[in-house]
Amino acid sequence: MAERGFPNEDWREWVCGTGGMCEGFLKRLGASEVVSFDKSGYEGATNIVDLNEPLQDSELVEGFDTAIDGGTLEHVFNALEAWNTACRMVKVGGHLIAITPANNQCGHGFYQFSPEFFFALLHETRGWTIQVAEYFHAGAFHKLENPAEAGERLESLSALGGPLYLYFIAKKTAAGSNAPFPQQSDYSRMWRDYEMKIA
Repeated sequence: MAERGFPNEDWREWVCGTGGMCEGFLKRLGASEVVSFDKSGYEGATNIVDLNEPLQDSELVEGFDTAIDGGTLEHVFNALEAWNTACRMVKVGGHLIAITPANNQCGHGFYQFSPEFFFALLHETRGWTIQVAEYFHAGAFHKLENPAEAGERLESLSALGGPLYLYFIAKKTAAGSNAPFPQQSDYSRMWRDYEMKIA
């Protein structure tokens, strides 16, 4: 923000005073073009699209350097289709940024997401490399560990109250993947161990 000439204490005015949702904010950060998607024109989206449905416009496939979900896709009932659409829109070498509720906002949208969902969605077998995996709670960011690498479920209880948000940044390393749907890592491990015992 200092590089753009805005002292830190002015950040709320800088973000909230730009008009629209985040378009002005992103342009002030240096974005050359900002395109937004929503089911309705109510909040000024540039593209009216039902994210419950598969992406139909081939020009949008790998059409963007960055796709940002700053709090939309938890409101889309067909969540997996919506996340796959967001992933498909990113060019190889581009980035997906996801900021989404994980806890203490039951009723905010259809869903609150688990970190393991993103570790599976943005896995290398699906053409992604996760660069940042954190959660934000009670005014601070905390690193997230991948349950598949930890070898156990990593459940979070936010005893301090207030919402807990997930924050992921991933780089797209390959075009669309035919990888099978992932299974939750602890079950995959148990099934593998079981099959090795009976083999």
